[in-house]
Amino acid sequence: ASGVGSAPASAPRLVAVVGASGSGKSSLLRAGLLPALADGVLPPVRDWPRVVLTPGSQPLAALAEAVAGVRTAGTDRHVVLVVDQFEELFTLCRDERDRQAFITALCAAAERTAVVVIGLRADFYGHCTNYPELVPVLSGSQLVVGPMAEAELRHAIERPAARAGLTLEPGLVEVLLSDVGLGPDGGATPEPGALPLLSHALLTTWQRRDGQRLTVAGYRAAGGLHGAVAETADAVYDRLDQGGRTIVRQLFTRLVAIGDATADTGRRISHDELLDGGSDADTPAVRTVLDALARARLIVVGANRIEIAHEALISSPTGGWPRLRQWLAEDRDGLRTHRQLTDAAQEWAALGRDRGALYRGARLAAARRWVERGRHREDLNALERAFLDASVEGEVSEGAAARRQSVRLRRLVAAVLALLLLAGVGGTLALRENWRAAEQERIARSQELARAALGLPDARRATAMLLAA
Repeated sequence: ASGVGSAPASAPRLVAVVGASGSGKSSLLRAGLLPALADGVLPPVRDWPRVVLTPGSQPLAALAEAVAGVRTAGTDRHVVLVVDQFEELFTLCRDERDRQAFITALCAAAERTAVVVIGLRADFYGHCTNYPELVPVLSGSQLVVGPMAEAELRHAIERPAARAGLTLEPGLVEVLLSDVGLGPDGGATPEPGALPLLSHALLTTWQRRDGQRLTVAGYRAAGGLHGAVAETADAVYDRLDQGGRTIVRQLFTRLVAIGDATADTGRRISHDELLDGGSDADTPAVRTVLDALARARLIVVGANRIEIAHEALISSPTGGWPRLRQWLAEDRDGLRTHRQLTDAAQEWAALGRDRGALYRGARLAAARRWVERGRHREDLNALERAFLDASVEGEVSEGAAARRQSVRLRRLVAAVLALLLLAGVGGTLALRENWRAAEQERIARSQELARAALGLPDARRATAMLLAA
């Protein structure tokens, strides 16, 4: 803080905020840091534009868009750049060159015109150490977000309610603290990932409020800390018809980036990725589902993005949504295959549907097995279906071309062999004729010598005998 304005060489201009999933990193950055900067907690940067972004699958594009917005506003020098959910650089971005370029760009900005703050999930800490530019940041310029103490959790529960003019039934706070793992029956710190669950539990308790009063009965009716998210999700799911439930499953499995059994993360998708899934007649059904899930605060729907509102839906070991965990557990390898197919189809489209970007060989075989084995073609959107069909057609076409080439090669080989055979026969005949001619010549010469022997006189008898022989 002391060096931001004058920017001495020792001042950290890139800071990492590190914490476990659900520890409150995003809240700290968005509802804590940014308002504090606007209030002048760091006077030198008070008037600097503040930009928040998440890397997504195309981090360089996200960074360029964010910076372009600042420059459009007329500022081309200083900016406070907050990169939330930095782990998306490893879960959603597939291109190592883009990943490296993004990190390089952030570090360069921090050295020149920006204060950069990244929010990183602790279980991806090791990924960052593979990049030399980030090692100094992780070594000396980081803030570790640990679990909130009991007093801090009390403030988080009581003060927003007081600001909204709400009262809390006596005992409700104690029940909440006990359920997050504090109090007489718990430990000194809340269980990991409790904050998102607490947030949703308070929301659903407010929805069941008695006038302006939040009650224990309303909290219990909402499902409590560990059941509130599942209660809400199941309630929305159960109200939908079969078509709507299929859309919910397709949507939520798309909204999860599959890691190992304990490292699944949220994935941001565009409207096109979902709405391309069916015909125009299906679009109203999709929008109905999106509206229902957004009203229930289960997803966040932006201008051209959809994402899960609560990471606890995916990663909470004791809370979350069991139905979603079951969907993910049923076919994790198949979901990985689908996500790879999604990425490949989008790259194919970005390259103008270049034939060189189509699936071939083992990757195509794996995708076809997954689609045919589980009848998953209905889970593909229009672009993915077109990509898979074009890949199959390309392989068929290449196979036919290979077969035609093989036929042409066999015919050529046969023709060459025939020519060689004819040449061999011709050579043999020529040799035979040459031999016969030589034999005839020898016979004629022998006869000539014999006639010459008969014409010699008796005085030359020895010579005549030799010629005759």
